[in-house]
Amino acid sequence: MPLLTYGTTGDLAHSAIVMVVEAIPVILFAPFAGAIADKFNRKTLTVSFRLASAALLIASPALYAAAGLPAFLTIAFLVSTFGTFSSPAASAAMPSLLGDDYQKYMARRGSLIFLAQTLGPTIAAAVASFTTPALAVGFAGTLNLLAALTVATIRNYDTTHAERTATVQEHHTGRLLREGAAYTAHNPIVRGMLTFWFLSIAAVPITTLPMLEYLTRDLGHDYTAFGIATSVYAAGCVISSWLSAKLSVGTGTGRVRITKRGWMCISGLGYGAVCLSMGLHPALWAVLVLWFIWGMFYGPEEVLGQVLFADAIDEHMRGRVYSFMGVVFSLAGMVGYLITGWAVPAFGAINTIVAGGALFIIATVFTFILGPTAQAIRAQEAQGS
Repeated sequence: MPLLTYGTTGDLAHSAIVMVVEAIPVILFAPFAGAIADKFNRKTLTVSFRLASAALLIASPALYAAAGLPAFLTIAFLVSTFGTFSSPAASAAMPSLLGDDYQKYMARRGSLIFLAQTLGPTIAAAVASFTTPALAVGFAGTLNLLAALTVATIRNYDTTHAERTATVQEHHTGRLLREGAAYTAHNPIVRGMLTFWFLSIAAVPITTLPMLEYLTRDLGHDYTAFGIATSVYAAGCVISSWLSAKLSVGTGTGRVRITKRGWMCISGLGYGAVCLSMGLHPALWAVLVLWFIWGMFYGPEEVLGQVLFADAIDEHMRGRVYSFMGVVFSLAGMVGYLITGWAVPAFGAINTIVAGGALFIIATVFTFILGPTAQAIRAQEAQGS
């Protein structure tokens, strides 16, 4: 939508407005989306909202021609809203549907999503340059349509619908939200993982965006250097996510295999070590090496963190907990960008990156080594053994 807005109006300010509008529904509606995902058939919800998004995206050029920018803002808000309601339903259905293959699924998913996020803007720009921005957005609508049709063909997509219906069908939305909030607050693993993700996601812009200023202003490179560094980091993320499908995970009693908690410690401390290394004011080649290493730490944290999170949630609570996760992710990103905008002018690029690295380490140590979440995970590992 921001691409189509810029392509039709030629004004970056309008594109920025659309991006802000797209972020609002996650914060406003995600908890309600989670309650609905626990109460109703998750397959029906996923397919319905995907189809609605597809219809709006495909129709957006015609709607813009009829109503202009207000139509874009309305469409952006609605498409984001539909995505907000479909996401918890899809996320909550996967652990039960896939069972022991969930780790493999998360690895493939993480790798492909990161690849799509990296290449998506380039592909969209290429489609828009060879055709029109309107056709590029129509292409996105077609992808939503294909996603809906794919889910529609999966038998037993929502394997626990009947069981959940007997548990929560008579509960009103307010009660479901209160139960979900209380469950999240009192489950030490869920609470700890959400806290860890909030801090680490907030640290991402704090540790990545200042690199643009460091490479261009301090080292004298052009913007291409930052693009190369980002691509190298993305390559590490894609590779590590893919390899994490076969990552050996122990129960805490074996001699060789590392537990999920152990892998989370390795990844989180690795993030921090890479960012602290930036305090040495590395040359471009060293930045590229460090960012590739950083990307290689991403896979175990993303994949095994999600597996650890899913294992800690009762089935009838998954929709609500995953919706709260969406809110945490959105708020963390906003906080991270706000801190970065203030910290870089105040303390400089390198000092900001180092501070972000310290935040990674603090979050990891408190969550997986010293805090109550670590104790709960150890108990879970002991039961698994």
